[in-house]
Amino acid sequence: MTMSSTRADAQGSAETNAQVDTSADAAARRGTQAPVSRAVLQEAIAWMLRLDHQTSHATDAAEDTKEADRAAWRQWLERHPDHRRAWDQLGAIDACFTDAVDTPARQALLRSAGDPLKRRRARRAGIGTALCIALLAGAAWLANQELPLRYAMADYTSRTGEFRNVTLADGTQIALDSRSAFDVDERADQRVLHLRAGRIQVRTGHGDNRALVVMTDDGKLLPQGTLFTVDLRAPADGTALSVQESAVLAQPRLRDAQRMVPAGRRVILHADRVDEAGAAERDDWAGGMLVVENASLGEVVDILGRYRLGHISLAAGLAGQRVSGSFSLRDTDLALATLARTLDLTVSRHTALWVSLIR
Repeated sequence: MTMSSTRADAQGSAETNAQVDTSADAAARRGTQAPVSRAVLQEAIAWMLRLDHQTSHATDAAEDTKEADRAAWRQWLERHPDHRRAWDQLGAIDACFTDAVDTPARQALLRSAGDPLKRRRARRAGIGTALCIALLAGAAWLANQELPLRYAMADYTSRTGEFRNVTLADGTQIALDSRSAFDVDERADQRVLHLRAGRIQVRTGHGDNRALVVMTDDGKLLPQGTLFTVDLRAPADGTALSVQESAVLAQPRLRDAQRMVPAGRRVILHADRVDEAGAAERDDWAGGMLVVENASLGEVVDILGRYRLGHISLAAGLAGQRVSGSFSLRDTDLALATLARTLDLTVSRHTALWVSLIR
């Protein structure tokens, strides 16, 4: 079984149950590009190598064993959405090798089953190819952790853990949160900011008579001379708008209805509606700080994870502990040390990309 054939099986099973949900289109486009954890990616690589090994050594694997592995792979694929996403991301890398399928190295690998010496040589060649793919997958994972790859060519971007401030020609000031991206479209009658990923805070300038518009896949926002925050990360199925000063007009992409959002309020803009979401969120992040009151440790760790490469794990039973205080987003090692000291925990460092909070 090749990677392309198993990907086709996975896509086919997904298409069988596919349903159209227009209001969720934007969320789906973002979700399929979201990074997966290192552990899940490693599982996907292991499955790819296992299935590819069976194809390359067809006479060595009994048909019933191959079918059992194929069934187990399907179960793994359906067990969690991250599994399918990891498989799809590996498939994109595998596509880079499509032109090499019929190369002499691959043909030698397929012909080597009956010759022990050739088999050993071919197996080494296969391991080398697999290692290259695994290394590319790891590099792609790391790059996607830095910034979603599909937005790497945006006009303005910020990497993981980076806070960036941009001032446009008219004096408009934009603060980019970690892993954020937007484009600027200068038109005859308006200036359009297309938020592609992450979160930005906008303080409008007054050096241009053209209207300023912020657009996302869910609709558009028209500030009325103001300070406001636009967030694509939470919730996953809409655009969160928090207004700190003045007001912002929110308009869904699929409806003509508009809603004026005053200072101090937060709404969720969907493609077909605008939902109330209570008080405006704090904007301490723009100053590199996380301020929480009676939040769960699991929630705090999830937020800190947005600002560092790799993974932060919690020992069993810790996620529900309550936390209040201020923590640095610019230095997440310091934030973790502060959490550990406050809650009498220990920071355990497994690798450069994996740390844990334990008792």
